[in-house]
Amino acid sequence: MWGSAEFWNWLNQFGVICTIIGTILTILTFTYVRKVRKILIVKHRLPAVHDDIVKLMPEYRKGLRDWENSKEEVMHILYQLKGHINNIRPSLGDKEKALADVLVGLMSFDAKWYSSTRREMTQGDAWYVSRRMTEFEVMLNGLHKDNEASRL
Repeated sequence: MWGSAEFWNWLNQFGVICTIIGTILTILTFTYVRKVRKILIVKHRLPAVHDDIVKLMPEYRKGLRDWENSKEEVMHILYQLKGHINNIRPSLGDKEKALADVLVGLMSFDAKWYSSTRREMTQGDAWYVSRRMTEFEVMLNGLHKDNEASRL
């Protein structure tokens, strides 16, 4: 039995078949895990970031009402909002990502590579960002509600 060529040929073929099946199962497992990871990131990170944005927006708007005295505080809050948006961006849908990209562009006041001067934010710019942030906040709220409904 152990010295039989037929036995070793059969065992070799069985090993090749097991290797092919194992490779297919591994690919399917990695694909499934990637999809589950994306779903979990959206469901678990979204409420936390949404809550942070909701807490920062009243402070931001309060600073806009007293623009001359609190311009630096408003800029500080703006960069916090920008960080939250960049943090949540990979787990957003296509519509939300597009708005997130627009917001990040509006919040960028750094000098570009082709210009040595830094763009200054005006009160009008700040109110425009506030209005767009309200839109983003509503979209995040909708995603949060969708996630809650899908958990039930």
